[in-house]
Amino acid sequence: MSPPTDNCGVALDIIEIAGDFFSSANIGHHAHDVSLNGSYAYVASDSRSNGLAVVDVHDPENPVVVDTLNIGSKGRSIITKGNYAYMGVQATYNGLSIINISNPLAVTLLSTLNIEDYGNNLALNGNNLYIAVETDEGFASVDVTNKNSPVLLNSLDIDDKG
Repeated sequence: MSPPTDNCGVALDIIEIAGDFFSSANIGHHAHDVSLNGSYAYVASDSRSNGLAVVDVHDPENPVVVDTLNIGSKGRSIITKGNYAYMGVQATYNGLSIINISNPLAVTLLSTLNIEDYGNNLALNGNNLYIAVETDEGFASVDVTNKNSPVLLNSLDIDDKG
């Protein structure tokens, strides 16, 4: 179709093209990380008062926030395994939080651990948790056998190449 030459009018067509599925749940703050466990998404949130948000995703088109938890500061990273979530926290001292997620509608903070600074990325291997830490002590290993009392095994200054 060519444009009109007599300035008498313009015809517009609105074409709606179906895109990929998109849905969201408002957790109230920016999200830093997410981990799925069953039909729930556990979100590390940029909220100082509710650093963890739990989102029911059993209906992906209608996700719903079902719980939040104060972990002492902002959530930076999260992984889940079984009934537990491990969170890196933006806190100068308590950079690790362990949360009982056995009831996603009422999650509970079990413990925190001083890892010297913010807990960034996490990796779990059995009962050993490895954490990228914000400071010069850039790497920490933690024994999480007892979820109520995790033990800092070692920290490593990754800038010190000896």
